[in-house]
Amino acid sequence: GGHTSSDMRERFVSDVISKNGKVVSIMAGINDIAQNDGYISNADIMNNIAEMAEMAKRAGSKVILCSVLPADKIGWNMAIRPAELVIDLNSRIKEYAATHSCEYLDYWTALVNKNTNGLPAHLTTDGVHVTDECYEIMEEMFLAKLKPMLE
Repeated sequence: GGHTSSDMRERFVSDVISKNGKVVSIMAGINDIAQNDGYISNADIMNNIAEMAEMAKRAGSKVILCSVLPADKIGWNMAIRPAELVIDLNSRIKEYAATHSCEYLDYWTALVNKNTNGLPAHLTTDGVHVTDECYEIMEEMFLAKLKPMLE
């Protein structure tokens, strides 16, 4: 928990590539936006995600890039206003996926409370972390994206 895209990128070979998976899913960004390791721009977050995607593709894996979930507050860093940053990062992820042979899994659109651009209260415990109900929705969406990729 709390890891940033930089943390993920640093251990990507040992934690992911070494497992020789047919499909790799990457979901990163909210802990960067929360500034868990200090400020990082969305462009640099996207560079970290792109590096991981390219490593996976070079290793022969198909790649699913997942949107960052909606968030209108960061409970552990209330000074951050994440909603617009999440929207911007998701647009970068979606564009990258479309132009670099990756699948895009858009959790944001399916889960957003359009009044706040955050998660609906019943799907989150603190504005970022999700409830079991939200995990069930995400699992259904993920399996629908994954199954055709394994055929």
